[in-house]
Amino acid sequence: MAQYVDVKTSCGPFKFAYWVNTPSGKPTIDRTIPTILFLHTIFTPSIAWREQFAHPQFRRFNLIAVDSPGHGWTQGDVPETYSQEDAAAGIAAFMDALELPPVFLCPLSAGTIPAMELAIKHPEKILGMFLIAPMGTEETEHARAAREEICTAWKEAMADPGGKIDEEALEYAISGIFQLFLTGQVKPIAIATALVVRDLCTTRWSHSGLREFETCAFKYETTRHGHSTDALAKSLQSIPVVIVYGTSDVAYDCDYYAQFEKQLRDAGVQLEVHVLEDAPHCLNVSHQDDLAALVPEFVLRHCANPDTVPPAVDAPDGELPTVFDEAMNLKAFYENLEENGF
Repeated sequence: MAQYVDVKTSCGPFKFAYWVNTPSGKPTIDRTIPTILFLHTIFTPSIAWREQFAHPQFRRFNLIAVDSPGHGWTQGDVPETYSQEDAAAGIAAFMDALELPPVFLCPLSAGTIPAMELAIKHPEKILGMFLIAPMGTEETEHARAAREEICTAWKEAMADPGGKIDEEALEYAISGIFQLFLTGQVKPIAIATALVVRDLCTTRWSHSGLREFETCAFKYETTRHGHSTDALAKSLQSIPVVIVYGTSDVAYDCDYYAQFEKQLRDAGVQLEVHVLEDAPHCLNVSHQDDLAALVPEFVLRHCANPDTVPPAVDAPDGELPTVFDEAMNLKAFYENLEENGF
């Protein structure tokens, strides 16, 4: 289950929920081995990383995921002015509260927004960045329109002050999220995740939470800004970066990612790029084996003492139990796959 830490941030206090798996099974990190800090995208909190936390190759390291403000089990009010600067400052304060050493960042989609901001403001906290489907530049008109359509449907679903949900509008919003994130590549783990996310989001972002919903799910993403080539060159000169994205991403096309790649190369950033065939936007769910081959190798290549990292353990069915499993009620879910549509 989640652990909690109280943190004072630039936009108010939060009780951050965070999740830890380590090679030893202890809930605290081993400072002799590298730490990977995972940052999720919108709607789906840290449980989105369940497949990575379950993989034996990832479990050679300290794994930490934190629920961002407005998401998952993190508590606290998100102000209407919430920005990428606030998000990055919150991550920095969270790291300070846990006294974390410099980490390898592994953000997904909108999680790359505060990751890049953190790299600009606090490069000393980062040993390397593995950016999955990075939103590294300004929003595109295509993505903005898709987000607006989803948000309009969600607000219609939650329009009743008495709390009655318009299930048809809600289903339309959720199907839009699935299409944007997964391009129809729905695996059982995605359904299990969605069932939890639906409960969390319809509770937090009911009629009374629509202002926060619009801030977190629309304004934050669509008003983001990129960074100058000079700023990237100054802050990322000693931070190796990987970009990975998929050819079946319908949120952003390959040209969008190529634009960000060019800016990083122009800045002289130590960069490698991987394009995964047929992978959707949230490829951590669909292409977990590809990530298990890429991310641990990247960390081992750039950490100070790779010899201290333990070997991968044997795991039944290729995966290990994770800190997320109870919160996701996975045992019951898999026992009732047929009932859940599979």
